[in-house]
Amino acid sequence: MNLHVSSDPKCSTLLMVSLGVLLYAFFGLAKIALWIWVAGPTSYTWVSLLSANTIEALAWTIWILVRYGRSNGPALAVFPLVCSLYASVPVALLSADLQVFPFSAAVVWNGMVMQSVMATHVWVLTCSAHSKASIANYQSRLNSWIDRLPVTWVGIWIFLLIGLAIACFCLTNFYLSGASALIGNDSRLELTVRVETGKLWLLQYAFECWLIICGIVWASKRARSALTKPQLMTAMTCFLIFIYPYLQIGNRRELMTWFVFCCVLLFMRGRHKTISFLATITIPAFLYLGLVRENSQGASLVATDPLSFYLNLLGEFVFPHFPLLDRLSAPHHLWMGWSYLRLPAFVVPTFGLWHRPASLAIIFAQRYSGGSMGYAYTPLGEGFANFGALSVIIVPLVLVAGGRFLASRHLHSPIPFLIFLAFALEINRGEFISITLEFAVFVVITSTLVRILNFRLVKEKCLAQGQHGA
Repeated sequence: MNLHVSSDPKCSTLLMVSLGVLLYAFFGLAKIALWIWVAGPTSYTWVSLLSANTIEALAWTIWILVRYGRSNGPALAVFPLVCSLYASVPVALLSADLQVFPFSAAVVWNGMVMQSVMATHVWVLTCSAHSKASIANYQSRLNSWIDRLPVTWVGIWIFLLIGLAIACFCLTNFYLSGASALIGNDSRLELTVRVETGKLWLLQYAFECWLIICGIVWASKRARSALTKPQLMTAMTCFLIFIYPYLQIGNRRELMTWFVFCCVLLFMRGRHKTISFLATITIPAFLYLGLVRENSQGASLVATDPLSFYLNLLGEFVFPHFPLLDRLSAPHHLWMGWSYLRLPAFVVPTFGLWHRPASLAIIFAQRYSGGSMGYAYTPLGEGFANFGALSVIIVPLVLVAGGRFLASRHLHSPIPFLIFLAFALEINRGEFISITLEFAVFVVITSTLVRILNFRLVKEKCLAQGQHGA
């Protein structure tokens, strides 16, 4: 059931816009005031910033739920909520007197307030970019597309065999590359390098897209009804084969993206109980994996010091801020868009004649600590390196505008916008080029797999359409 603030659409819109302006003015001015007045942060000021972030996220979430309803509201809130997490988790650790950043207090304060102000702009721009009619239209197109998803007997089996081939190849490579022998002895960076030698990282992307299509098929009642028990068992076998080496390495990144995708899709399909069930199981499992993957040599989790414990648990929300804080700690020349203009160098084939440029994350990791994992140029970090403090406005504007385009009628397929929302975590911990290329790869592979589901022999009918479909 959707909430309504007024029976008059014009009055309702005016009221919601007025509330949005008040929320933006209040939280924006409050954070700027903290930024200006606080010279040396204390536990009290960290708690104040954390409280502002938490209350703001709650207020905007309620605003979105009232404005867009229970189905579309949670889906639209995903991206700004993730941005708020990246702004709030480090602040929560700092308010508990955990020194998670090896930078001066003033530098850390400036960086965290900037991240918080960026989150505020993401909230207000997300609410401004999507009208109630436009998001309702997108939901209608999405549900229509899923309900009419055509699958054939041959298409399903080809799709399952592709997943089985990828899973078996990843398992074989896990042992032949020597990664299995390094479990518990080397860093996760070394493990990942062994497993992803060459272009094998594309296989992980391909299997993640395969999982995304599984989620789409399961969300379609007509497509789901066409599945047989052998096909379901084959799909489960593919998942188990792939997940074994994946968990041995300690990765949770790709599975989290798939989980977010499924949550967004199920919200728009009105499957709220299913989401609650998945979240209850999946989120604790991801947190536990974050702890045990750094204690593979037998160290007790209880004996781990508090700082290491929380960094292992929530490191994805901490380490990506290092490049931004490093830029704030000493004067640097602005790149003026250089990092974004490098995109063609990563797209154009080299034919082995020259080396591709290294990613910003690798350059920083090698310079900062000799190759530690977890460091990445976040959108704000990369934006600040290019445009300075204006990035707290420029970066959210570009990100939200891109998401709005993907949800528009100009794109006939609903998949790109769903993938964009599923990439909420990826976007907040990756540089522009890597995320753009990864997004493009995901769209291409998922679109191809959808077509494979509809592969048919000469006169075979679509199983999902039953007796009444062609």
